[in-house]
Amino acid sequence: RCSRFKRLLLFSNSLRQNYTIILEPLSIGVNTYVVFLHTWFFGGFACIMGTITEKDFKMAKIKKVSIYDMDGTIVCSLHRYRTIVDENGERIDLNYWRENQDLALNDSLLPLAEQYKKDLKDESCYVIIATARVLNTPDYTFINQILGEPDYIISRPENSNISGGLLKINGLAKFFNLITFKDAEFTFYEDNTNYLKAVCDRFNIRGVYVPSKQGH
Repeated sequence: RCSRFKRLLLFSNSLRQNYTIILEPLSIGVNTYVVFLHTWFFGGFACIMGTITEKDFKMAKIKKVSIYDMDGTIVCSLHRYRTIVDENGERIDLNYWRENQDLALNDSLLPLAEQYKKDLKDESCYVIIATARVLNTPDYTFINQILGEPDYIISRPENSNISGGLLKINGLAKFFNLITFKDAEFTFYEDNTNYLKAVCDRFNIRGVYVPSKQGH
């Protein structure tokens, strides 16, 4: 029952013209709420009561969405990063990167990480990490213990060769079809100019370029 209640409250798209939601706290529980629905197919009012988490309630108040790349944007991983130059120009040495991926716990935070952490504490802000990394146990440990866990993570599947820009576009697309984020202001922070342009052009959102030595 609670699962259906959450989807109706936060994610219903097709019915949004047919009901009105009023969310009221009840004294019987800190996180228990009652929802009154006025619908044409019920012919009156219906009442649903369920328990939702603080994160669910936060999502009902989202005013902005902050999307952060990791490497070179909020995290410095230069100690395990290098580039190679060929006929196509300079690019990341992916073999070297993969060979040293277990050293993620030795990464450090960049100045923009302070803003990232402030966004995590902002109840009106939904925070997304969009990284081209394949995330392994050291990466998740770093995120959870040092960086701070976001509301959502987009990362590269194992053995995927999709471009970083398309990877992030595919991961973000669903957020632009959800009622929860309909009126939210989206901002994308990225150090790779190609990825930044691709994402911002696709969704017509604000982009912030972060100069770094890892934007390849």
